[in-house]
Amino acid sequence: MTEIEMDKLSENYTLRIPAVLWENLSKLPPRLKKILNERLMVEMARAVHESRFNPEQYLSSKEF
Repeated sequence: MTEIEMDKLSENYTLRIPAVLWENLSKLPPRLKKILNERLMVEMARAVHESRFNPEQYLSSKEF
């Protein structure tokens, strides 16, 4: 994954996960935890992007 430019991380987001997953995640080395966090943030950004996607913008020449 390429380095992503982003603002300073200033907010927290809580996610509930099974204990067995938590135990395994806590054993990851720091490098892999960083990769995991970056992937999670990209997926969050993708969810926001997709929620705002309007296909009509690309399928109709009518102005809104």
